[in-house]
Amino acid sequence: MSDSQQGNLVFVTAVVCTNPMEVEIYPATLREQEIPHRTEWAPNGELTILVPEQWETQAKTALEKAAQVFFQENLAGRPRETPPDPAPEPSRPALSQDDDGQLEFGSLFNRDGLPAPDETRIRPLWPAWALAALPGTGLGHLYAGKFQMFLYLAFLSVLGVMFFEYTESYFAFLLNLFSWSMDLGFAAYHIKEHNRRAHRAQKAAQAAERGFLDSL
Repeated sequence: MSDSQQGNLVFVTAVVCTNPMEVEIYPATLREQEIPHRTEWAPNGELTILVPEQWETQAKTALEKAAQVFFQENLAGRPRETPPDPAPEPSRPALSQDDDGQLEFGSLFNRDGLPAPDETRIRPLWPAWALAALPGTGLGHLYAGKFQMFLYLAFLSVLGVMFFEYTESYFAFLLNLFSWSMDLGFAAYHIKEHNRRAHRAQKAAQAAERGFLDSL
């Protein structure tokens, strides 16, 4: 175990944080328990948390509880052992709603204990309008992450141009108009729906963190 000395205190490594959630949760846990500590960033992006040698046992106990609550594993990264359930309940989807419309936490975190980045990232709305304003390109849906719909809309625009070249009828551009109207009408809607889910995921994660810290 690596250690360092500062004044009369000998600091030892309590834990090495390898993902952003650990960087947030572990220092907050030590602050809540009023355990002295300091941090060191490594070039590879890992955060090492050091505590005075006499606080090592208390710090690791608090961090172990945090790891079990948030990541369902111990500090060594191994899943914690749980007794087998006699009758396991059916799994529920993450962020589902019960009969009263109340948000359930479900399985918000993935296997690494982290929400997927796209689940919590709020995306600006104006690029969807700006890209959808380009006639018949489908770029608004591409920005919204709807790649398959982008291909359909772009194909309709190309098809409209081809029909015009073949028939020399301006009615062929109705396909382009339809593609453009779909992009303008729904690209921004998809971004709004994404942001609504992201807000809900953020609130659920924050509520879980507050509940854990209050229970310490």
